[in-house]
Amino acid sequence: MLKKVYIVFFLCSLLFNLHACTSKSAYISLQKHQEIMCNKVPESDYESCMKEANESYEDYQHKREEIIKN
Repeated sequence: MLKKVYIVFFLCSLLFNLHACTSKSAYISLQKHQEIMCNKVPESDYESCMKEANESYEDYQHKREEIIKN
């Protein structure tokens, strides 16, 4: 019985870590796409577009958590 609990705990922690890595990878992929799209905006909007595109994943997560709380 205890062995089953350890196996379930291990699998849950593995899935949680995999999800976190997948989310970050997806964010980075979308971030690279946004950087490419910034090259298509007018020059006057380029800086603000790149600033948004270069937001770190950690900053994104923090903002996302704040929105979810409210």
